[in-house]
Amino acid sequence: MSKKIDTNNMNININSVRYKISRIKKLWDEGEPCWGVTLFKENKIKLNNDLSAQKMEQVLVHELIHATLHEAGLDNYSNDEELINPFGNALYSLIMENQTLFRIMMDHYRQYAGEVATVS
Repeated sequence: MSKKIDTNNMNININSVRYKISRIKKLWDEGEPCWGVTLFKENKIKLNNDLSAQKMEQVLVHELIHATLHEAGLDNYSNDEELINPFGNALYSLIMENQTLFRIMMDHYRQYAGEVATVS
């Protein structure tokens, strides 16, 4: 059983821009209930707190794609749900089905980051 990720006061850097991630009890976007929303001008990602752990992870990946496209200067695509929905689902699936690979990659990154930190 999946445990809900702790996104309280979590920050993530996207193209060197820090986004604050938070969970909201009842989340609305333009008068409609929603699972997640990315506020580009405020550098915030809000997630509906009532979601299951898996759904929250999926929605977080979805919202991260919105923010990544925006910060990459691809605003023509950053709100394109027809692009982001399938891409978000595919990326989430890629991550979840290849967790060992991603863990190895993170271990290598941490090792490299530690080496860089000790060199300076």
